[in-house]
Amino acid sequence: MRILILAAAIAAPAAAQQQPRLGQRTTSPEAMVAQMNPASPEDDAIGVKAGDRFTPELFARLLDEEYQKLRRASNRDVYDVSKSTTLPIAHEIVEAYV
Repeated sequence: MRILILAAAIAAPAAAQQQPRLGQRTTSPEAMVAQMNPASPEDDAIGVKAGDRFTPELFARLLDEEYQKLRRASNRDVYDVSKSTTLPIAHEIVEAYV
C-alpha cells in the first residue's frame, strides 16, 4: 500500500510538468483577441470593421442605438419606470461627458 502511494506521488510531478503552469501564456495575445472577437455579421450591419477609427459620429450613433435597445427591453431587463426616469438622465449624462 505504501509503495503504491509513493509511486503515485513520484509520478504526479511528471504528469504536472507536461501541462502548462497555471497562469502561463499558451497563446499569443493576438490569437486570444481573435478568438474573443471573431468577425461577426453585426460588424457589417453597423458598417464598422476592426481597426476603424472610433469617431464622435460613430459614438453618437452607437449611443442612440443602445439607448433605443434599452427603451425596447423587457421589464425584466430594464424596469419600465426607469425607462422614463433614470435612462434618459443617464443618456444625457453620457452625451455631456463624452
